[in-house]
Amino acid sequence: MRRIPLFGLAPIVAALVGTACGGSSAEEPCARLAPAYTDLITQLVDREGSRDPAGFGPEFAELARWWPNVRVIAWLSDALTTAEIDSLVVEVGLWEGVTDVAYFTEAAALQEFRELFAEQPELIAAVEADPSVLPASLRATVPAADVEAVTQRLAASLGVMKVSSASDELRDLRRQAVAAAIRSSGLAEQATEIAGEASESGCAWGELARAAGLDGLDPGGVVGEWIIAEAWEGLPLEPVAP
Repeated sequence: MRRIPLFGLAPIVAALVGTACGGSSAEEPCARLAPAYTDLITQLVDREGSRDPAGFGPEFAELARWWPNVRVIAWLSDALTTAEIDSLVVEVGLWEGVTDVAYFTEAAALQEFRELFAEQPELIAAVEADPSVLPASLRATVPAADVEAVTQRLAASLGVMKVSSASDELRDLRRQAVAAAIRSSGLAEQATEIAGEASESGCAWGELARAAGLDGLDPGGVVGEWIIAEAWEGLPLEPVAP
């Protein structure tokens, strides 16, 4: 089966800011930069946090639909009977870590693909010419911590040809959305300056976020949640060339 990319945009990578902070020598520069970082993220959330994810594009609306869980997809064999599919849906729905499960027919998958890539008619035409690239599937909504265990159980289930997780694609989309939010907020220069200072002083993003007290920041919306999540891991400041 050929792989059809769920999301066709280039990923955004984190700015590298040195090694993890440890000991008083690292805590001091993190504490010094914390007020500026708090101000930066607060302004970013205030300006962009309540934004409609669909404003970035249809794929970001899809990201908002699944956030903060991960979609695990089990591609199913055509040999499965209706009764076997129904039984599998019920079984998976009872597994620990699965918060929701749904069955998508080939027709439903194709229609979803048309909606997600409405602005890419050539890609839609290619899939319509060979719909077998989008077989029937079972889709489970799973918290990130349970993805590996659920994936392994699905892979061993009757009639499952392949299991994939959209976690990497979803995370890349989250970073792209935050990168766009930084650009539109007018705070890119300020973010870059803080990143440079953090790198020079050996203060990692996670330690800086802890010093800044971002846990108590009101996100204002799902985009704000994405911004805060990225603020802990490293703000996406530069695109990666394809």
